[in-house]
Amino acid sequence: MISKITTEKVIDFPKEDLIYFNVGRDEKIYKVFLIDDQLILQVVKDHIIIMNKSLNELDSDSYIYLIQEINDTIVIVFEQDYICKINFLDLKQNNMVEICSFLLGVNTFHLDENGLLWIGMSEEGIFDELNPKGKGIYCINLIIGEMLFEEEFKGIMYECSSIQTLGSELYTSYEEEQTIVISTFSYDLNPENQSCQKKKMYHLDRKEYRYCDQLYVSESQILLFNNMENKQYAFKIVDDEMFIMKLFLDGIDPSQCDPTYKVVGEYLYILVENKLYRSKLI
Repeated sequence: MISKITTEKVIDFPKEDLIYFNVGRDEKIYKVFLIDDQLILQVVKDHIIIMNKSLNELDSDSYIYLIQEINDTIVIVFEQDYICKINFLDLKQNNMVEICSFLLGVNTFHLDENGLLWIGMSEEGIFDELNPKGKGIYCINLIIGEMLFEEEFKGIMYECSSIQTLGSELYTSYEEEQTIVISTFSYDLNPENQSCQKKKMYHLDRKEYRYCDQLYVSESQILLFNNMENKQYAFKIVDDEMFIMKLFLDGIDPSQCDPTYKVVGEYLYILVENKLYRSKLI
């Protein structure tokens, strides 16, 4: 079986001095460049640069986890001096404010369309004394500034490597000793019935599938992307059973380049050399 993904070019994308990029659900493109020891945020929409801003609050060696926008506010998540910080950049006031910071070890962040920031913990973060419940995933509603699902995701023994959402569906991956586990959840934000319920789990029992930093899950397929090692995997789901497929990216040969993959909602973005491509996955 073959999973064929048709791609289209979105924009020319010079990579010189680029240290981070992301794409929002509104198709805004966020780039961070390191120029003369200064981090510069550039935002592009419809091929037009709509923002160029020096990130003076960040050091040149800060590690950026996430930049994305909600409600006229750009959320910037980064690590600096071993402290993870969540900052808001108000687009109307053009000022940056630190919302919170913490010391727990983290692997991944995901900001969904509801303004929920999902935080996937590293192994060190799970077993840290500052995390007494041993939670593997935290969730913060950035719009109201409230921690959600306090009693969920406790006792997870393995670190979370990736998180994605579609609507009110949550998808996570984490590594066990001999497998990677894909877990699917359905969550409800109704204050009277707030919950996050596990729906299904898929186990991939071969060593080469043991890590992914981007994933896409639907009723019929699972796609995994390992940006560190330039690996991609596709699986067909039939009656809750999984069958591996050959993943074919139309017009792109990953073996001949060094692509970077980003899954955003129902789209896959692929940065190849100096071009950004997009594919609709549904």
